[in-house]
Amino acid sequence: MTETVTEAVFRAAQLSYAYAPGLPALQDVSFEVRAGEALCLLGANGCGKSTLLRLLDGLLLPTGGTLSA
Repeated sequence: MTETVTEAVFRAAQLSYAYAPGLPALQDVSFEVRAGEALCLLGANGCGKSTLLRLLDGLLLPTGGTLSA
């Protein structure tokens, strides 16, 4: 069985976002999403799910780390 290596569609490295100084929404998040992968984003209210999606959509700019698409 051969494994096909696909390029990352999204890559986050130590991604952080703060709405105001001292009010972090995300801190040091790292992950990759490859073409063809399916994923589910789960978490409690206020844990940063919507903020992460806004960063991926380009609606917000990270305050730290890198995000590439």
